[in-house]
Amino acid sequence: MGLDLTFGRSLKAFCSGFSNLKHLIYLNLENCQGLTELPKSIGGLKKLENLHLGFCSFTKLPGWLGGLKMLVVLDLGNCANLKCLPKSIGKLEKLVTLSLFQCFALNYLPLGFDSLKRLESLNLLGCGRFHNNPSFLRTSHHIFNRFSFELVSLRNLKIDSHNLLDSRMLSPVRSLVIHKSSDFIVRNLQSMEELEDLTLHTGDIKDFASDMKTFFNP
Repeated sequence: MGLDLTFGRSLKAFCSGFSNLKHLIYLNLENCQGLTELPKSIGGLKKLENLHLGFCSFTKLPGWLGGLKMLVVLDLGNCANLKCLPKSIGKLEKLVTLSLFQCFALNYLPLGFDSLKRLESLNLLGCGRFHNNPSFLRTSHHIFNRFSFELVSLRNLKIDSHNLLDSRMLSPVRSLVIHKSSDFIVRNLQSMEELEDLTLHTGDIKDFASDMKTFFNP
């Protein structure tokens, strides 16, 4: 059973009985900009597998989000005011797809993030604050460097080049999209032995053929 409330801009709250929809597996709240926080009644939807919150106005997400144990897809794309994710997101053991596309205000990824061992697809394009946040730069290498052996299921990644601190951490990735690429990034892609699909969006690449010679001719 699914419920689509897309563009419900006048929606500001859910009734407490909403959690009685025990068999709901799909919920789409995209563009419900009147919701300033995620309704607590959603936490009672224990069978929920797909949750779409794109273009919503949340600044943060509640800790009980980690209780949605069946969640497979979480779409937070274009939540421009979202500043942080709860540590409990690491408890979403079945999460396969996570989109943080254009979450401009997102300051960091929580320490529990690297517990998402079934995560296959991650979109970090447009998370620009990472690049300018000194506290993130101090911790992100610790978090991202564990991708190669903690997030063993990660296969599809979309990321801005300034957030890609060391491509060696991405050894399991097979499909990679990099925005604002550079010669330095391209040269480091040669360590990604499992890579099958590569997309480089705009950037400052001067000698692609030379940099990628050993990549295409191992």
